Amino acid sequence: MKPTDLQARLQAIAWPAPSPELRARVLAAGPLIAPSIAWSDRLWFSRAFRVSLVAVGMGLLALDQLSGTRKPAALMPSLSAVAQVQAIEETARQLELPAEATAALTRRALAESRARAAVQRLDPMTDWPTEAGDSR
Repeated sequence: MKPTDLQARLQAIAWPAPSPELRARVLAAGPLIAPSIAWSDRLWFSRAFRVSLVAVGMGLLALDQLSGTRKPAALMPSLSAVAQVQAIEETARQLELPAEATAALTRRALAESRARAAVQRLDPMTDWPTEAGDSR
């Protein structure tokens, strides 16, 4: 027996129809099952909720713009760091290093200069506040 013969026989089988009583019970139970809408769906599709989300977002952006505690976008390198980068570029040009290696060296030099600038050294005699509350 080939698979096509088996398939033809299965398709030729007359499947029995459900009884009229079963059909009536299923149709009678249908309206009892109502689709439930979750609270999150009601919330998201509410126009007032979406407008309030937009208002809160705009308020946060305005607050961020008005606050003065933001750090500057970029730190300016010191003169010694600029001189060091120029020396690295000149040496790399004389040695005919690839551009990627030169860029990596200059990024490293700038990162080290920023790290040195970020470290604040405290002098115990001058940087600590006095009894009057000011620092000398």
